[in-house]
Amino acid sequence: MSGRSSKSRAIVLGNLALTHLRGGDVDASVAALHEAIDIIETTRGGGAMTIAFRAGRELRPWRASTRVHEVQDRLLSLFSG
Repeated sequence: MSGRSSKSRAIVLGNLALTHLRGGDVDASVAALHEAIDIIETTRGGGAMTIAFRAGRELRPWRASTRVHEVQDRLLSLFSG
């Protein structure tokens, strides 16, 4: 997959995470966000990163959940890396 299509895929996955979350499906949101982060870690796509962080902020009400905590840790790693 080319860098451009990977970045686009990460954006789509970030938006999918937001859509799932706003529809009440935290598990599907977290899964899509993990997939987006996998791509962002290699492409460092700014647009995708912005969307991923937005999803991470919207996951705050569930931060006590292990699955949400793990994805938020990955987001923090992106920020510090």
